[in-house]
Amino acid sequence: GTGAEECLAAAEALLPELIAATGAESDGIFRRDTYTGLNWSEVPCIMVEMGFMTNEEEDLKLNDPAYQQLLVEGMVNGVIDYLR
Repeated sequence: GTGAEECLAAAEALLPELIAATGAESDGIFRRDTYTGLNWSEVPCIMVEMGFMTNEEEDLKLNDPAYQQLLVEGMVNGVIDYLR
C-alpha cells in the first residue's frame, strides 16, 4: 500500500531490537500484500512473528513470562528507535 516504505522502516527498527533483547535468530523481513488489515491501514503497521508454536523449543519460550518480558522490551526499544 501507500505506507509500505514507512512500514518497512518500522520493521527495520524493530527487528534488531527484538534480536538483541531475546537472542533469537532472525528470519528476516518479508514484504507482503496479502493481509487485509495491513493493506488498508492508514498508519505504519507490521506483523511480528515472535516464534512458532509448532516448534517445541519456541513454544516453551513463548509461554515463559520472563521471555515474554524480553519480547516486550525488544518491541518497545524498536518502537522508540523507529520514532527517533
